[in-house]
Amino acid sequence: MEKLTIVEVKDKFQWQDLNERAIHKTFLQSWAAQEWREAMGLKIYLLGVSDGTKLVAGASLTEMPLIKRWGIKANFLFLPHGPIIDEAYWSRRSEILSILISEIRGICQKNKSLAFARIQPAWPDNPEDRKIFRELGLIMAPIFIVPEITWCLNITPAEDELLKGMRKTTRYLIRKGLNNSKLSIKKGKDKSDLKDFLSLYRQTVGRHRFRAFSLDYLEKELEHLSREDEILVLNAYYEGRPIASAMIVFHQGTAYYHQGASENEQPKDAPGSYLIQWEAIREAKRRGCQIYNFWGIAHSDNPRHGYHGLTLFKKGFGGYRLDYLPTQDLIFNWLYWSNYLVEKYRRRQRRI
Repeated sequence: MEKLTIVEVKDKFQWQDLNERAIHKTFLQSWAAQEWREAMGLKIYLLGVSDGTKLVAGASLTEMPLIKRWGIKANFLFLPHGPIIDEAYWSRRSEILSILISEIRGICQKNKSLAFARIQPAWPDNPEDRKIFRELGLIMAPIFIVPEITWCLNITPAEDELLKGMRKTTRYLIRKGLNNSKLSIKKGKDKSDLKDFLSLYRQTVGRHRFRAFSLDYLEKELEHLSREDEILVLNAYYEGRPIASAMIVFHQGTAYYHQGASENEQPKDAPGSYLIQWEAIREAKRRGCQIYNFWGIAHSDNPRHGYHGLTLFKKGFGGYRLDYLPTQDLIFNWLYWSNYLVEKYRRRQRRI
């Protein structure tokens, strides 16, 4: 059995090759995603695990600000939807994770401002892998940053079959949108296409009370993913007025409904949000994608959950639920626990 070691990764194509071979991944561990976070001025730690001939696993971690007040400065490391592991080495994931955790500990020993590392694997949830993280000294985080529970749709069937698999109301609203001459969809990937998204995004944030991404984040995401032709902004217009919008990411056979926005009260005869999703699915099929990932949903059917309405909307298109492993934290100093209490409160306030 080959010995596995930590290596420094600097080559884009080496990292992309690992992404191609990796099992259980999303675009958040792509090279382009790393570039957009770097463009925001964030520090990236790109860790690779090698078998001596090639990368067999990797983790792109971002140093994120946590607190800067009362004379205290603290950050944390964030690993979104990673680590990624070559499918041929998946059976050695416990060993690989142990090697990576050891390296992360070393980083944090050198950088005393780091309070903890937060790891959100895109691995399907199961008791065996929960145990692996627990035995390596991690605990479940009080809150998630990227979705732990998603809704996915196999889009390989023909369009007629996909429509048949949808909720009756969803299918009706899509057809209503297609037959409305006053309703149109525009697709693009320039800053000008982002302008109408942002105007609707502000309304959506106010309506659902979630923590908004910054303008810089959204602009950098669009800029860097568009270089790889992996993103589109879809805007729905009713009589020339923007009423709904979405940012869709396309990466290695999967399309992701990564960002969405809509005006507070869409015209009843113009179901723009439904038509956008249908056009995004059709675009994903044209690009050869097999899966459409609607991103996060509620963990239960509780109508008080903050994502309840959004979850009903997404499930209407048909599909299946995919649960990732719960978010895991690796603790380095006492500042973690004060943040833990804040995040527990924040999660309760957001009803998620």
